[in-house]
Amino acid sequence: MGEYKQRLPQCWDLSIEASAQGSRFAIDESLSIDLKDVNISVEGRELLVGAHVLLKPCVHYGLLGRNGVGKSILFDCLANGRLLPLHIRKQLKMMIIRQTMELDPRARVDHEAHVHEGESVLDVLRKRPEFLRAHFSDKEEWAILAEQQTRARGKVAREKVLEIERNEVLGGEHGTDDPVTEICGQVDEVSLDLDEPDMSSIVQVAASMSLKKDDLSRPYSSLSGGWRMRVLLAKALLWRPDVLLMDEPTNHLCIAGISWLQKIIKEEFSDMTIVMVSHVRSFLNSVAEEIIWFKNKQLEYYKGNYDTFIQTIEDKAAFAERMQSAIDRKKARMEESLQASKAQALKHKDDKKLKQVASRRQKAEERIGYERNAKGHRFKLNRDRIGYFTTMLADVEHVEQEHSQNVLRFATPEPTLPRFSGPLVIAQNLSFSRASASLSPAQAAGASASDANPFHLSDVNLNVEAGQRLAILGANGQGKTTLLNLLAGELTPCSGSVQIRVPSFGYFKQDVVAELGQEDMAALDRLCSKHPTVKRHELWKHIGSFGLGAPQTAERTSLKNLSGGQRVAYAFAELSLDAPCVILLDEPNSHLDLDALVALEESLEEYPGALVFVSHDISFILRVATHAMWIEGGRAQRIELEDLEEKCLRTTPA
Repeated sequence: MGEYKQRLPQCWDLSIEASAQGSRFAIDESLSIDLKDVNISVEGRELLVGAHVLLKPCVHYGLLGRNGVGKSILFDCLANGRLLPLHIRKQLKMMIIRQTMELDPRARVDHEAHVHEGESVLDVLRKRPEFLRAHFSDKEEWAILAEQQTRARGKVAREKVLEIERNEVLGGEHGTDDPVTEICGQVDEVSLDLDEPDMSSIVQVAASMSLKKDDLSRPYSSLSGGWRMRVLLAKALLWRPDVLLMDEPTNHLCIAGISWLQKIIKEEFSDMTIVMVSHVRSFLNSVAEEIIWFKNKQLEYYKGNYDTFIQTIEDKAAFAERMQSAIDRKKARMEESLQASKAQALKHKDDKKLKQVASRRQKAEERIGYERNAKGHRFKLNRDRIGYFTTMLADVEHVEQEHSQNVLRFATPEPTLPRFSGPLVIAQNLSFSRASASLSPAQAAGASASDANPFHLSDVNLNVEAGQRLAILGANGQGKTTLLNLLAGELTPCSGSVQIRVPSFGYFKQDVVAELGQEDMAALDRLCSKHPTVKRHELWKHIGSFGLGAPQTAERTSLKNLSGGQRVAYAFAELSLDAPCVILLDEPNSHLDLDALVALEESLEEYPGALVFVSHDISFILRVATHAMWIEGGRAQRIELEDLEEKCLRTTPA
């Protein structure tokens, strides 16, 4: 077995160490990845301990886990390639599509795509992906790797296997005496010879991603997150990797765009192994064939899509509850019998009987609870509890703890609503237009490909009262975010009026994750600086309800080193602390894990103020919204929530 370690300072402002055990002696022509004893730690904090990474060829996996458990870091460690044995690396092509919401030039997506300032979309598509090439070339790192791969493996038999492997990889009779040179040569051999795609193929694939030929000359850095995602998907179609890692690919895609992505994955990527991190339930139900659950520093595998996974978890929880209930009943009967025997022994002063009662009690504490295993069969110790354990009762405790995860609850202070009646948010005959030539550099950096065209909104009218929750819907580039900016006063309308009839309101912006990605302060320190009159322990309690209460997260880690979902949770904690009567939300569910998403839904359902939000998650919209407005062609009209899904599917993604 070989051990491989790595440090990834380029992608993160953190020291990340990872190791795995993979057989270097197996001759496997398949494109499966099977790594045992995978360990990943960040700044000494363990994320995975003794985990098993198993990716079977042409299977589409959904990777689930709470924000901050390390899903994106696991992707980094896999895409780096140093965890994989050479017999896999020499034949496997892997590509990663990272979260694309961070539009800073130093964002991780730019690092992975190897995009330099000024490069066009065409340059990005033409550039060969770095399939499993090391992201470092420091000689000391290579020396460590070489030492780990060439240490003594035992006697003549293993030396013979190593000689055969060396000849196979290097294609010659003899290797080299310098392990560093040998390893470098092996990795050079791994770099696959792939022809650059021709222009006609690029134009055809780009068109399938709604990219016009003129868009190919646009700077890649000027694209929004959604359009960067389309470019990287086009690149995957052009270069056809064997394994594709996709970190939240649905971010910033409209509902029609998500449906389109589902179709692309099913039809165009069917011959690839895909691992997707996504928190859109309908998307996971459509494309995931198996679910990987990242929890308790382990990876658990479940057959089926998201709904099947949830049903399996609920069935396990129900079984554990039934088993625990049976154990409790048996304990009660046993205790009643022991108390009766003890009373009888004390009455007759029978010391022998008392010893028997004590012995029975000890045996009951050790053995009770093992009548049935997880499959409902009679429990057998040598079959159902393999390994060394100090007590027989530990397994019952483990089953009980496994299904008692902390439930998130977004605690939002109750706003003080105004005493007058009527709407809190009013827009009358609102119009706004922007010519492509009027885009400033700052606006262009956040614009999508469609935003480069002339844009307008005409005669928008809306009224939102306390207790109403209005969903703003439409395809990408139709003006949903522009409408929110007009309501928030960040843009000036060409005509019409906007009125928010409360002194202050909360605005959750789409790019809040990128903004917090530049913040060096820890979550609790930043919140204390913004609310100096509130006691520190009260603020700690507040962000704790948003899943950020651990000292490592709240005090010791800067916001820029938190995951995207954790930054979103912090933004909600900061916004809700002022208890606004009106809240504007622009794609609030992006990056939140499914537990946090449920907590957000419950919190918004109970919100008594006026809410206007943009979202692309149908499940989220149908649960939260009381009213809906559809924007298309510069016009806004009210629609019934019952007609939402059909209308979204009829819409062509922008």
